[in-house]
Amino acid sequence: MNNVQFTMRAVNVPRDLPHLRRAQELQQVLDHIRVDAEVANDLALVHMGENAPPLDQQDLLWVKRTAEGLPAGLFLRALGEWKRATPFIVESETANLKIITGSGTFTHDVTAETVNLVEITTFDPEFEEIPMVFITVTGGSLYTDKDTFSEWGYRVVPAKDKWELEVRCTEDCSSVNRTLEIGWMAIGVID
Repeated sequence: MNNVQFTMRAVNVPRDLPHLRRAQELQQVLDHIRVDAEVANDLALVHMGENAPPLDQQDLLWVKRTAEGLPAGLFLRALGEWKRATPFIVESETANLKIITGSGTFTHDVTAETVNLVEITTFDPEFEEIPMVFITVTGGSLYTDKDTFSEWGYRVVPAKDKWELEVRCTEDCSSVNRTLEIGWMAIGVID
């Protein structure tokens, strides 16, 4: 495809430009280069519409729209089929999809290899079905620079009304409590 053409040329280079250290010269190169881009009028990066793209545009991202022009999803062509590009997110205003976020600190205070299950939060209102819960570890003392992820593990245990965190560590934390600071997000349908 020749829909985009770049032209690079040197501009405004003074004839008496002094020699500098190599690092300084390289930093100044950008001051003397110009890049122009020509984009063809028919260049398309996405296809928007109610129907799938025509055969000659099957490699484009399809932004599907309803008959009213509302967004109905993002689709990619894979293995001869149109697949939803965001399969874990419901893209519908009528689905009552809700995202609840929060943060917290989990305290691990048990002996080595003992599973510690702690309720992190209660959902109010509760979800219609068990939501998807995602967490990000943001800090804490449960692991240090010398520790690796193979020395401790965690599992998210979601329910319609709450979510819990299950942690197991090879280190004995019964006398010295260790913490895990987390940010979390729950995605699901609330009536």
